[in-house]
Amino acid sequence: MLRFIFRLMIYTIAIGFSIYIGVQWKLQDDIKAIVARSFGPDVEFDYQKSYLTLSGRVVIVGASFFFKQKDVNITADTISYSMGSVIDTAMQNQYLGSGELPTKFNLKFNEVMLHLNPSLVKMFSQSEPRSVWQTLSSSACGDLDKIGINQYFSMGYDYIVMSGEMDLFQDPYNNQLQIEGWSEIEETLKVTYQLNLSDYQQQELLLKPDLSNIRTLNLGLKDKGFNRRKNRYCAAQTDISNRDFMQQHIASLTRKLAQADLKLTNQALSAYSLFIQPESEVNILLEPEESFSNKDFFYFSESELRRLSGFKMEVNHQTVDKIFENWSIEKYKNIKTQKGRKTLEGNPNINKRFETLLIKRSFHQEKLSNLENYMDYRVKLIRDDHKIYQGRLKRVIGKRVYIVRPIQGGEVEVSMQIDRVIDFFVYR
Repeated sequence: MLRFIFRLMIYTIAIGFSIYIGVQWKLQDDIKAIVARSFGPDVEFDYQKSYLTLSGRVVIVGASFFFKQKDVNITADTISYSMGSVIDTAMQNQYLGSGELPTKFNLKFNEVMLHLNPSLVKMFSQSEPRSVWQTLSSSACGDLDKIGINQYFSMGYDYIVMSGEMDLFQDPYNNQLQIEGWSEIEETLKVTYQLNLSDYQQQELLLKPDLSNIRTLNLGLKDKGFNRRKNRYCAAQTDISNRDFMQQHIASLTRKLAQADLKLTNQALSAYSLFIQPESEVNILLEPEESFSNKDFFYFSESELRRLSGFKMEVNHQTVDKIFENWSIEKYKNIKTQKGRKTLEGNPNINKRFETLLIKRSFHQEKLSNLENYMDYRVKLIRDDHKIYQGRLKRVIGKRVYIVRPIQGGEVEVSMQIDRVIDFFVYR
């Protein structure tokens, strides 16, 4: 009996090892097939190396995607995904061929970077849709009537760099889908989400999303540097302080809403003043009733929409019970969205910076006296005991410097005496 069990164990290990070697051997073809089916033949794809872990996770290092027709180049430090076990990974082409979602899926991506050039920015600017929110967010920002990609780069952003993780779990017995994860655009914004869907159709899930499929949605938005840069950029347009700009911005936004016969509540105005400040946080919860759908936005008041959708919102942990005094979707649509007057072509300084754009980023040594010039930047500090601290520079108070370091999906703040820092590096 023991001999039989021992042979069975050897046989099982041998079969598992054979499957692992087989999947590893065909991994390159599978990766190319995934890219081809996802992006089409117009994309040139390359990577430094790939490998399969014993748990069934596919890891791709140094990936590069070049979209030939649009002259767009995207690189990624690492991309990894898992569909469960090694056997599930071996069946990944079956999912792709059928167009169905896997029952379990995890995706991680680190430093996915969009490399910029003048033609790319011009293309984005021409095709970028003009929304009511863009018009409102540009209020009091000089003679701009839109905050778009041109202004984004004028604020000092030379790259779009994104990292994140997503988990997907499909329950075939009750036809429910759970999606949760986070995504962060470096020095801009971090988004966390938890989404539960029921009675969904896979083919229409992304093409025709409907609120009636949502059982719960938790959405978190945390400013990671955008508000500071935007406030500084807009204040410079009329040579005023950041504080004065925020006050003028709220007053101008209120006037634009009034032109469409809309008025914010005092509670909403207070929350919005917190929202536009650095390091603000917004949390949104949706728990729609089963009868609620997208078309309901056109017929109900704000209080009725809140009740039917289960909508709740907090800004910096401050609850917002009512946003508008007299909400109407038609009034909101009537807010003017005329074309902005400032363009990339009209700003030679932007073009000049793009011509000298650095494609490869690294840590550059800076003078310690320039610490305060690099708020919200990724930095490396070397202490006099040769310990190295890396993170985002948060603030400098007196003789102490504070940085925020990522740890286990969250963040921890670390401080030290400035006079103990012997070397200071900035990642750019």
